[in-house]
Amino acid sequence: MASEAADWDTILGNLRARILEVTASPNPDYSIAGRSFSKGAYLAQLNEAYLKALQYRQQADGPFEVRSVGY
Repeated sequence: MASEAADWDTILGNLRARILEVTASPNPDYSIAGRSFSKGAYLAQLNEAYLKALQYRQQADGPFEVRSVGY
């Protein structure tokens, strides 16, 4: 059975691959049969999903400590 962190790694890999596919093709926004498709909006959704999945992936590793130094 895969761990939760491994599952999130798979999700992140899939999202990253899809983002690379979308950005590799120079197709602009387009309409088909009265339906509009916005490449920019789709890319924004993918980026948002990637950032959220990255946050969940970091949480799957368990608690962590952040050290900072004040000036």
